[in-house]
Amino acid sequence: KWLKANRTRPSNGLYWFEDTGSSGMDNSPRSGYFAEHLKGSDVCFVDLSCQQVLHARCLAKIAPLVGKAAEAVAWEREAEELSEKINDIMWSDNGEFYYDVYIETNNKLATKSAAAFWALVSGVATADRAAALVRHLADPLSFGTPNGVASLSVDDPNYSSLGRYWLGGVWPPMQYMVAQGLRANGYRDLARGIAGRHLDNMLEVFESKDFGDQTIWECYSPELPRPSTDKVGRWARKDFVGWGGLGPIVMFVEDVIGLDVNALDQRVDWYLTHEGRQGVTDMPFNGGKVSLEAEVDAMQMQFKIKVTTDRPFRLRAITPDGTYRVVRDVKPGVTFIDSTKGVNASDTDMEDMDLGAEKVTERIELLKDAGVDTVVLAG
Repeated sequence: KWLKANRTRPSNGLYWFEDTGSSGMDNSPRSGYFAEHLKGSDVCFVDLSCQQVLHARCLAKIAPLVGKAAEAVAWEREAEELSEKINDIMWSDNGEFYYDVYIETNNKLATKSAAAFWALVSGVATADRAAALVRHLADPLSFGTPNGVASLSVDDPNYSSLGRYWLGGVWPPMQYMVAQGLRANGYRDLARGIAGRHLDNMLEVFESKDFGDQTIWECYSPELPRPSTDKVGRWARKDFVGWGGLGPIVMFVEDVIGLDVNALDQRVDWYLTHEGRQGVTDMPFNGGKVSLEAEVDAMQMQFKIKVTTDRPFRLRAITPDGTYRVVRDVKPGVTFIDSTKGVNASDTDMEDMDLGAEKVTERIELLKDAGVDTVVLAG
């Protein structure tokens, strides 16, 4: 609410930072001048605007769980109205991209930065516009660089293959944000590919003897097996395991191994995409631990799974060809699942499943129980 009251422009209702540095993308060429007296630059920023949509949608989900179901409608409406403004003003059909815009004219800045991909994870991008963003992510002349998603488009005159911080550098939190957005829009294969390239490069740099002690860096070169340079050409900061740990921990589990964990719903979805043995042991889950081990025959689209858990949950296994098999009510102890033994009572047809989509019916019932008759739900 504070941001809406203090960081939106009356001319278009979009959000602004004091300057590009306030966005966290320090030297990205995204605004015309630095702010004085916190008055903001002459630009409305696509990332902050999309982040506010994401915040509103998260609050809409949280509200019924904390006894404020009636507020969910207002948050959903806030998200929809702001999404409409972003799509009307910040999207370019010519560039097939979301751009920062000038405040008074709504003219778009001719800079393609990774900030636009917040439109994926926030749900701002429509299906056709998400597909356009995916084309940019896959294009080596746009953002599809060898080591992950570049922070600035390769065809920008300011782009540097050395990274130069936000002039092309591959930043771990950006990789995670993009992967989350891709998964939310059904592009798991591309998310997995980005995660793999990012992790392969991190490992190569880690094992190299050219950069001092083995460590994790703040950001990486988009094209070369080395850390990124900073704004003045020195190496970026080393020993940076804050967000640097997102890749080898979270992205490895979610994108490479393929686990989508939902503790609130007591559910684990496992996208089995790799040949051979895979899994995770002693994964924290709802106050307990879960170990999942699988042997996958990707050619035959078959798998065998061993589950060891001290917490009950529902496991949903998705095979490489997109066949959906649900194993319900895994109980504490050890459970074995063998897809080669055919359909059994624990299997469910694809149309009977809810694979990570909003539980719209349940949310509507929660809102009705709170006395809300008219429900506006996104998605």
